Amino acid sequence: MSLESADKIARSSRTDIFLGVVAPVGVRRDAFEAKLQACLERYGYKLELWHISDFLEDFKGIRVDESSGNERLRTAMNAGTKLRTDVSEDVLARAGLLAVNQWRETRDPDKPTAHLFWSLKHPEEVATLRLVYGGGFHLIGLYATEEERVTELRNRRGISNVEARDHIARDRDESGNGHGQRTRDTFQLADVFIPWGGHPDEAALERFLELLFGRPTLTPTEDEHRMFLAYASGLRSGELSRQVGAALVSAQGDVIAVGANDVPRRGGGLYAPGADDDRDAVRRFDSNARVRREIMNDVAKQLDVGSVDDVSEKLEQTRLREITEYGRAVHAEMEALLSCARSGRTTRNATLYVTTYPCHNCARHIIAAGLDRVVYVEPYPKSKALELHDKDVIEVPPGTSGDGSGKVRFEPHLGVGPRRFFDYFSISLGDGYVLKRKEESGNVTEWEPSGAAPRISLSEEAFTETEKNLAGELLPYRLDKT
Repeated sequence: MSLESADKIARSSRTDIFLGVVAPVGVRRDAFEAKLQACLERYGYKLELWHISDFLEDFKGIRVDESSGNERLRTAMNAGTKLRTDVSEDVLARAGLLAVNQWRETRDPDKPTAHLFWSLKHPEEVATLRLVYGGGFHLIGLYATEEERVTELRNRRGISNVEARDHIARDRDESGNGHGQRTRDTFQLADVFIPWGGHPDEAALERFLELLFGRPTLTPTEDEHRMFLAYASGLRSGELSRQVGAALVSAQGDVIAVGANDVPRRGGGLYAPGADDDRDAVRRFDSNARVRREIMNDVAKQLDVGSVDDVSEKLEQTRLREITEYGRAVHAEMEALLSCARSGRTTRNATLYVTTYPCHNCARHIIAAGLDRVVYVEPYPKSKALELHDKDVIEVPPGTSGDGSGKVRFEPHLGVGPRRFFDYFSISLGDGYVLKRKEESGNVTEWEPSGAAPRISLSEEAFTETEKNLAGELLPYRLDKT
């Protein structure tokens, strides 16, 4: 009797799955959880909810004021910041691990479970859950416009418009405090981005689960594929700060250029590995950082107030640290536009896919190039694009066709993000089992949710020890509830 192949075992292994949600304040939790639970029932999975904000008062010295919706939000954010400062930046993720670990002692072994952690607010929380559950952890980013979230906070929690916008701003990024709310930085780490504002995209959630459970005939949308091309292009960048990629698509739908942020070389294009490579990594310094520091030192000397180091350190907290024009690298968006110039392709009415929201320098060239639409993943807080070009550039909710004014549309990317593209769409090259789209007869392979297994299965033995160890380190900080 021959042994079953690992791939066949994986395709029949209905192990637990672990989902995280990163959602800005004001996104409807109840509606999402109800829809997710209904969807999972088709797969025979039970939903186990872990609201990490519920763990706040499990810690010594923490109290959340429930007297009003406004106070609940304010004091919960205060508590989260305090715990991340006093204990660790991933403290609430670890509290979730502890809850799951304790739950496992009484679980129903015959019922596969989908665990949902709501809502992650710091990148370190995501890093910890990925460390423990690896490819079996999937992060969902729920998108809603600011106006939709203000309306939600006003109508359902009784929070005024002014207070709602204050909470939204703090939730997005607690300025000057790395231990505070950092939803903006966490959101860009998502594996999938789903609209969940005034008109939740339930079909997008259903499709995401079909990808998780290995429906073999699903393929990327045009936006997903083009954003992946932008992401792949960015991986060639050797910049010292970050990698950015761009892909430019004509009005007819053809990919006409790609770009990355890197140092330009003589004759056109960018440096690449080789004998003539003269990028910043070869020179071993970032010219922009060096010149910015020189400017701050000049200001400090002119002010003549204390030591140069002390004043320069204070200047680092101002917008002087946002200076970018002394870098040698061409931005990814600009390289894509310049590639079209070199090859004689028109950019009029084209769409630009870029992994980072364009800076204000790139925005002016995007407008001048006649682009129709820009799709981005990562927000860029230093960008003044909308502030400087509010009469030329407009950001509109996804799914709309603009306001007919001919303005360039800046839109967040929705759908599967590029970081898990192979796992969700490749039939054989991702971390999951191999997908079979047709039978030997040539007919399409039948797929039913009720018998489907997670594409990436997890063995409890592989993660429970790490889960237990990370969670156990919290015990000295928690209240004794025995």
